[in-house]
Amino acid sequence: MDFFNNEYYGLTRKLMASIGLWPYQKRERRVVRVFCVTFVLVVAILLQLTTFTTHEYSTSLLIEVFSFTILCIIYVLKYNIVYFNSNQIKKLFDQIQRDWHLIKNTDELKIIQKYANKSRFFTIFSGSIVYPGTFAFISIIFIPDILNIIAPLDEPRQRQFPIHVELFVDSEKYFYLISILIMLAAFLGMTVLMATETMYMIFLQHTCGLFELVSCRLTYAFNKCLLRTTPSKPKCKLCTKLLNVFITHQHCLNFIEAVLCDFSTSYFVLCIFGVASLTLNMFRLLQAVTTHKISEAILTCLFVYAHFCYIFWLNYFGQDLINHSECFFQQIYDTPWYTAPLYAQKLLLITLQRSGKTTNILIGGLFIASFEGFSTLISMALSYTMVIYSTHI
Repeated sequence: MDFFNNEYYGLTRKLMASIGLWPYQKRERRVVRVFCVTFVLVVAILLQLTTFTTHEYSTSLLIEVFSFTILCIIYVLKYNIVYFNSNQIKKLFDQIQRDWHLIKNTDELKIIQKYANKSRFFTIFSGSIVYPGTFAFISIIFIPDILNIIAPLDEPRQRQFPIHVELFVDSEKYFYLISILIMLAAFLGMTVLMATETMYMIFLQHTCGLFELVSCRLTYAFNKCLLRTTPSKPKCKLCTKLLNVFITHQHCLNFIEAVLCDFSTSYFVLCIFGVASLTLNMFRLLQAVTTHKISEAILTCLFVYAHFCYIFWLNYFGQDLINHSECFFQQIYDTPWYTAPLYAQKLLLITLQRSGKTTNILIGGLFIASFEGFSTLISMALSYTMVIYSTHI
């Protein structure tokens, strides 16, 4: 039986398997699904770029097309980054499975379950926002048809797609075919986003669980082993438990290091595209507001809001990791270290020095995912937006 087909990781597993990213799937199934998903997303990019061949070039058209094209490029990059790192991802999932099997203590198992349950909650929560939001975006296409039924006019209302696409066919005649292509690309893109981000979130939440596990083991070691006044035996037992704490802490650091080693550079590239996409969409929002285009303003506002949520999502879990790392550092300070044997104190000192360097998600060697990082990215996007807007006034 698949270990990850459970109440904690089952949703993410199904999301990843549906688009061929689950590393435990058979290779044939993965290849077919990867080809189909990549094909649809690449076609979506090409259909937007071909707009320049049939429409008169303008700066507004360039910005509008690129604002959506960049999103599709982000989906393709994220998808292929995860696919080509399947072996490393499989190792990380294997390590999570081993950690669950190695923990026998009921209280410690509850800690790991708590963070796995948080992963499940965030998966459900994000899905309840992403998919209804995508459906609302798609439903804009059919608003004229609905209004024609509810309040018909002398002439049918003009249909309009929410994005510029060009298939070199009559858009009215093949309206529903084009709509299906847009819907397919939109939901596939959102599934790629959900599957990859919830996977990263599982890794980070598992690391946070390991940090809390180490803190609890450290507190338990001192509370249990120093209750007696007998000088030798309790201290010997303390050293054994402390050694177990240090090994677990090192394992926690190795795990997060493996995650960062595989994906920090790729996330740096995605951050660049993400800031560019947010900048273009905020510029479109300002233009729509100043020109009193209500429908376009509402649509673009939804996109800007989605960008804000996504950037906050990434930085929130980075901040969560920092908080748990600092909590363990503080936990060492709070322990009665002076009651431990000298060689145990030396081990505590080494661990204290190592944990003094906060564990964080360093993206591209330049950017740390945190609440401060969130404000930095938003400030950058706002600055670029105002520069572009000022040059077009």
